[in-house]
Amino acid sequence: MLCSRCGQEGPTEYGPDGQSYCSSCAFYGMNKPCWKCRMYLPSLELQQWRGQWTCQYCMMDLRDEERRIEKRHERQETPITVPGQGGGEYVPAKPMGFGTGGMAEAHAEGERRLDFGAEQETCDRCKRKLTMVYIINGKKFCEVCMESEKKNWERADARPMIVRFRAKGNEGLLVNLLRKMGVALGEYIRKKREEKLEKEKTVLWKKELGANKNAENKDNSDNKNTSDNKEKTKKPEESEKASVIAPVQKKKHPKPEFEKHHSDAENSEL
Repeated sequence: MLCSRCGQEGPTEYGPDGQSYCSSCAFYGMNKPCWKCRMYLPSLELQQWRGQWTCQYCMMDLRDEERRIEKRHERQETPITVPGQGGGEYVPAKPMGFGTGGMAEAHAEGERRLDFGAEQETCDRCKRKLTMVYIINGKKFCEVCMESEKKNWERADARPMIVRFRAKGNEGLLVNLLRKMGVALGEYIRKKREEKLEKEKTVLWKKELGANKNAENKDNSDNKNTSDNKEKTKKPEESEKASVIAPVQKKKHPKPEFEKHHSDAENSEL
């Protein structure tokens, strides 16, 4: 189904106004801007002020402002003479407000002051000629009749009934094709990213392995050199110690023949 705001085809939702909105336009369909502060709020939280949607805070400000205007008009109100009416006095009617006029503003459609040269209109209730006309529900009233008629007015329920449901239309061929292409492209990008990460991991692993082998070879060569140097330094020292510590052994010389016979004769005499 097409969106009533952007015209895009796809899944839509119905807003309080009965129009269909897509997911990107649903916010503007469910919410409306305040006439004064321009802040978007749900439709149920807005109230009408002279035909405009206003929030509660702006409504309070407008009521306070209207009360101040009414008080200022009351202080400045003086009798005036209307030309062409036999010199009679006319006191202009007080402006009706939502705060002080009760339900007047909820039913009043507008008011207008007639030009003095134009044909005068009459009140539909008392048949008096009017210079200030109050048009309410298509009828014309003077101020007095409007005040008396106001007592019979009732407040209408301004809250609209909202039925929220989701309606999903059939996807078009182009939308379906684009969606499948998007899914395939996303899958391709994901695979490429995984392959790139695997390659980076293997390169880092090979670098670390080569660095470890070089470090081991270097350590082995250093250990071999140190052992060779130790052996070279030990050999002369050991030879010197052996020459110093080894005792001098005397060679035994054989006795002469006559000494042997002499010692044997002595032994026999004994």
